[in-house]
Amino acid sequence: MSSLHIENVNKSYGSLPVLKNIDIKVESGEFLVLIGPSGCGKSTLLSAIAGISDITSGRLLIDDHDITQERPKDRDIAMVFQSYALYPNMTVRRNMGFALEMQNVPRAERDAMIERVAEQLQLTAYLDRKPAHLSGGQRQRVAMGRALVRSPKVFLFDEPLSNLDAKLRVEMRTELKKMHQRLGATIVYVTHDQIEAMTLASRIVVMKGGIIQQVGTPKEVYNRPANTFVATFIGSPAINLVPGRLDPSKRTIEIDGPSPVTLKLPDHVAATVKGPCEILFGLRPEAIETHTAGRAGEPDFASVQADVEVLEPTGPDTLAILRWQNRELTARLGREDDRRPLASAEFLFDMNQAMIFDAATQANIT
Repeated sequence: MSSLHIENVNKSYGSLPVLKNIDIKVESGEFLVLIGPSGCGKSTLLSAIAGISDITSGRLLIDDHDITQERPKDRDIAMVFQSYALYPNMTVRRNMGFALEMQNVPRAERDAMIERVAEQLQLTAYLDRKPAHLSGGQRQRVAMGRALVRSPKVFLFDEPLSNLDAKLRVEMRTELKKMHQRLGATIVYVTHDQIEAMTLASRIVVMKGGIIQQVGTPKEVYNRPANTFVATFIGSPAINLVPGRLDPSKRTIEIDGPSPVTLKLPDHVAATVKGPCEILFGLRPEAIETHTAGRAGEPDFASVQADVEVLEPTGPDTLAILRWQNRELTARLGREDDRRPLASAEFLFDMNQAMIFDAATQANIT
C-alpha cells in the first residue's frame, strides 16, 4: 500500500474558509480516522483527496507523487460512500467488477478478483442478486467490495456505516477492522461517531471549524486531549469539567460551592502544571469511584460528598448522575453497585487521572 501526504491544504468557498492549513502524513498501511461535528470539514477533505473537490492551496501526494491536479480516475483511489451508490440494474458481481470492466481487465482475471473479494466479505452466495434483494449490511459490503477489487493505493470511506442499524454497525466495524488487518490497506475514514473512531483508528484526527485540533492514537486523544473540545468530543459519557482555581505552589485546586473544596494534586501531576490560576478541572466518569471501592485513605484519591440524582444501568456498569458543588457530574460505577437515587453518598476522585485546562484558552496544561 501507499502513503498519503496532505500538505498545508486550504479550501475556501469564496471568502468562506472551510479547510485551514491541513497537514497530515498518512503512513502506508495506516487506518486514519477524521472525526468532528457536522460542518467541521472532514467530508470536504475526503472529497479533495478523491479529486471530487478542488483545493484552494496546498498539495496532495501519494508516495511523494503530486496528484493535486490529476483527475479522480487517475489518482488510483477507491471511495466508499455513505449511500452505497450501487447500480440497481446490475447484479452484485457486475457492480463489484464494473470499474475493472471499464479498465478493460480481461474477463477471467476480473472474475477471479471478484470471487476472491466476495469470499472475504461473505458475499459469494449473493453474487447473482441485484441490490434491491440485499439487506443494508450486504449492500454496504458490496460497496466495499467494489473498492477492494481494484487494489487501489488508498481507500477513502465517507461515513459508510451511518445508514445501518446499531447491531449491524457493530458487526461491520468488526469486519472493517479484520479487513484492514488482513490487507494492510491505507485507509482514510470519515465519521462523526467517536466509538467508531476509537475502535477502528491507528490514529485519529479531531477537527473543528476546518482546523485540526489534535492528531494522535486513540489512547492519546482520550487520555491526553489537547483542549476541552477534544476532551468533551472523545469519550462517552463526556468528561466532567468543573471551574476552579489552581495554586501551583500548594499543588491544590480550589472548587467553589456551598462548602468550598480543596483537592490535592499528586506530585507527578502537579509537576507538569504551569500557568494560570483560573482553570477547568477535568475528570473522566470512570475516575470517580464509590467509597466502598477499597481505595479510601490512599493519598491520590480525594474523598467528596455528593448527591445521587439519577442511576442509569447499562448492563456491564451503572452510570450515576451526581450533584456536587451545585454542578452535575457523571460517574461510571460497577454494575453491582447497590446505592439508591436521591441519596447522599461518599465518592472518591482518582486524582492521578485529573486533567487541568486553562479556563481562558481551553488548552490542556497538565
